[in-house]
Amino acid sequence: MPKERRYPRSYDRALRDQLDQLRVRGYAGGVISAHRALLTLPFKSYRIIGSLLLMVAMLLAWFLLRGTVSDTWAGIFDFWRRAMGIDGYVILGRYHIGDWFRFEVPLLRSAATPLSWGIWWGGTLVTALVFLVSFFLPRRLMPYTYMLRSVAFVQVVSQVFFALVPEHFPYSLSGYLEVMMIAGFFLLPLVPFMLGFIYYIFDFTFFQRVGLTLLVLVYLFLMIPMQFMAQAYIMYHGSLLFMPLLFLVFGLPLNVLVFISFYSWGMSWRGIVSREGERPAAARRQWLDRGGDGARPTEEEAR
Repeated sequence: MPKERRYPRSYDRALRDQLDQLRVRGYAGGVISAHRALLTLPFKSYRIIGSLLLMVAMLLAWFLLRGTVSDTWAGIFDFWRRAMGIDGYVILGRYHIGDWFRFEVPLLRSAATPLSWGIWWGGTLVTALVFLVSFFLPRRLMPYTYMLRSVAFVQVVSQVFFALVPEHFPYSLSGYLEVMMIAGFFLLPLVPFMLGFIYYIFDFTFFQRVGLTLLVLVYLFLMIPMQFMAQAYIMYHGSLLFMPLLFLVFGLPLNVLVFISFYSWGMSWRGIVSREGERPAAARRQWLDRGGDGARPTEEEAR
């Protein structure tokens, strides 16, 4: 058996420094910085406690301001009802959960236009056009192709139902808006609740957490009443033929996509740990630019 060869200490250090250089070099010779996904987030009890307190504070603020939310939504409903020429009136529906929680949501009391064969054939032609357009989109727009076909499929089912048994459709314009406004009302407190578990726990500053939460809440606060008033306008002039499509595609799923979009944007912000992780990377870059002279970056340089 050959004996193990013991290299001089100077050779080991030179080899180690050379390997350190190769480990952080890219194929083009640049320095590869550690991705934030590879950084270790240390567990801090104060971060968890702070997340819980912020979540509770946001929920408490919604609880105290729920009356203001309802009154503002009612004003938006009435403004757009008059602006879009929708006959009817707006009232505040009062609800309660047990004896401790009471809330109100605006309700539009109106009726959709009765379905006619002209509206039905118009919906059929538009649905066929949307389906045909999906075949002419370029390959790079493949996600939009499937989205258009999904929209066409939902509307085809509605077209067939209303052509055969329209009298068995159990919903009305006023009832639909009532259900959707109640769902939208409780969507607002879900925002800080969800962010408390999937965003606050990460290494973001207090202002980043509050800022993202307020951005989502303000956007949904303005979007929800106008979103469903736009749907009311479509059904008021186009009948209940389009309610399934509005509910399944442009209802709460659209609000969820808005939340996901804001959340994705917020997660792209630089956190505390990611900013600190850039400092050692900068020190390594300076050390490599010096040619890896054998002296590793000092602890002060890394800081």
